[in-house]
Amino acid sequence: MTEQGAVAPAGRYGRDTPVSRRTWVVTSVVAGVLVVAVLAWIMTGLQRDAVRWQDHGFRVEPDRVVVTFEVTKDPGATVECRLLALNQAAAEVGFRTVTVGPASTSVVRLTETLATAELAVTGTVETCVVVGDD
Repeated sequence: MTEQGAVAPAGRYGRDTPVSRRTWVVTSVVAGVLVVAVLAWIMTGLQRDAVRWQDHGFRVEPDRVVVTFEVTKDPGATVECRLLALNQAAAEVGFRTVTVGPASTSVVRLTETLATAELAVTGTVETCVVVGDD
């Protein structure tokens, strides 16, 4: 408890001198530039490595599944796609990794056959990843 008229110790409750407006402006501008630079760097990396795929259909046969799909990628990139065949319980009964190399266009349509260990009910692309660029 302090007595009336007592003065608090210097620096105990914050700065004794206020931060100038110029310091706040400079700090804010520098922080803004850094945020923009980091976001630009992240977006450039995401666009360079971007790969998308879309299933277009499948045909089930007794010991295999034929999957048709499209891959959208940079024309010079090499992509690996993992295809899956699933049974009625959604268990994996077959898989295959397909390499899609450089192409003259960014969209490549493929039809691939997967051998299955038992009767499948569907075939799909699980994932595609960029593995190299030319």
